[in-house]
Amino acid sequence: MEVITALGNEKIAKKIKENVIANIVGTDIQYKEAVIEILEKNEKVKLLILNSILPGELDIYEFINILKYKNPELEIIIILEKENEKLEKFIITKGINNIYYNNKTTINEIIEKINEINNKNKINILEKNNTNYLYKKIKIINIIKNEIKKILDKIINKNIINLIKIKKNKKIIKNNKIANKITENKIINKIKKNKKNNKKNNNKNKIITIIGAPKVGKTIFSLIFSLNIENKKILIINLNIEKNDIKIIIGKKTKKTDNIINWKKEIDILTISKKHYDKNNIDIKRQIESLLEKFSNVYDYIIIDLENIEEYKEIIKKSDTIVIIVEANLLGIKETKEILEKLINKYKNQKDKIKIIYNKQTTTSIQKSILDTMFSDFEIAGEIQYDNFYNFFINTNGKFITKKIKKQYLKITKKII
Repeated sequence: MEVITALGNEKIAKKIKENVIANIVGTDIQYKEAVIEILEKNEKVKLLILNSILPGELDIYEFINILKYKNPELEIIIILEKENEKLEKFIITKGINNIYYNNKTTINEIIEKINEINNKNKINILEKNNTNYLYKKIKIINIIKNEIKKILDKIINKNIINLIKIKKNKKIIKNNKIANKITENKIINKIKKNKKNNKKNNNKNKIITIIGAPKVGKTIFSLIFSLNIENKKILIINLNIEKNDIKIIIGKKTKKTDNIINWKKEIDILTISKKHYDKNNIDIKRQIESLLEKFSNVYDYIIIDLENIEEYKEIIKKSDTIVIIVEANLLGIKETKEILEKLINKYKNQKDKIKIIYNKQTTTSIQKSILDTMFSDFEIAGEIQYDNFYNFFINTNGKFITKKIKKQYLKITKKII
């Protein structure tokens, strides 16, 4: 059984490591956020030895909530600094029963508890293996039965075929013509498909514009969407200039005008200073168009997070794909319909460039089947369930994404790019 310690005390952690039967992974962890990072990377960890006063940005309540959210089956031995009835009740509600107080327990007691949990885990694994063995045995028997049935069926079919008189000549010629026609059509379709793919691959740079009503989640979508595009150079341009919340989310500040911030290895973010443009009487729209031209051969994808479609209609026309984020309530649908009306009828954008995504989906949202009917003229790229973990994504400057969220975005990303 793999175990990690997060005691903030290497001396005590070392003594535990020397005296337990279980496998203590790595060195003692010194802050809360590192614990989450290790659990994200190593799913084999079954037990955490935790000191409640471990340093970190999160308080102990938030921290335990995240731990249990990420791995509900994780066993935790927690050491409290002093008696705290409120905290103890909260911990018990989270299924954590191994609670110790720093001034009332010894290291030996902790070691005994770890060994006890380790032995229990071994027994569970043994029982599971025995169950798996029986299951495999039954499966093998079923496979043998199926093979015997196939052999018998083959013998019966062979005898039936021998009894049938086949009309050759005309029927064979006719069948050959049909077969040749099918083969010919397959070759033609393959050539067309290759031409289409080559045309797509020759287009090195692709502009994707993200549009939607205020507070629908465009900026968060832009960031997580970009994280799911692998091995490509990406530039995110945030054109929600009035608020520019993207700087707060990624946790990087700059006072420079049009400064490109490197957020991740292959992802850059361009921030726009409205004050600078107003002060120097520079047309922001023309400057953005100039920047798109400038970066056309630098980045594989340029993702534009756009708030005001009327002000930047020319930039939208230059986009290869327009992604519209919809919140599935009556107000969200009304605002989206208005946006689509402007994009298609007023600004003459093509329908096939537009992809719809339903965001913040909950049990109380309008049903997907109804939404699909409402937006039947457009391609539906997918839906994203509402999740409290997005708050953690913001509070940690985009360091962590759950597997559930990543899976939803991967499906959407494949449809967009």
